[in-house]
Amino acid sequence: MWEKDLIDILEDEKRILLDIVEKEKQKKECLLCRDLDRLLEINAEEEKLFREIEKYEFTRNDIVKRISQKFNIEGEINLSRVVLFASNKDRLTALKDEITNIISEIRMLSFENRILIESAMNVSIAILEKVIDPNTFKDKYNKEGRKEISIDINTYSTIT
Repeated sequence: MWEKDLIDILEDEKRILLDIVEKEKQKKECLLCRDLDRLLEINAEEEKLFREIEKYEFTRNDIVKRISQKFNIEGEINLSRVVLFASNKDRLTALKDEITNIISEIRMLSFENRILIESAMNVSIAILEKVIDPNTFKDKYNKEGRKEISIDINTYSTIT
């Protein structure tokens, strides 16, 4: 009984984590296309997914705790230790490994998105510095009589 409950919870967590992977990929596209409105929508959708996964995580931890009490498991109690007492070790181990890999992918995508955000912020700061401090550049005007601002993006970008 506990094995089926644990497998069901892990399958649900895996499904949600895969949804989060898709949201992170969508966020990356929004960052590259500078679609702030859609980015905000995706963030709200992702927050709901994180709240949902917290519920499953709480339930999973409760199941793991009950199993550890049933089998008198001493020391650190985690999924890896509980799996040893299961008759369906292969399925539980595979699910644990899949979830671990998905979480690693989420971390990688999140890191890439953070780099994109930081780079965009640095470029914005560079532009503001150029606009606010007139001593940092010489005035140049285009054919229409508008002031041109020349910025070396490489100075401010975190992406090289």
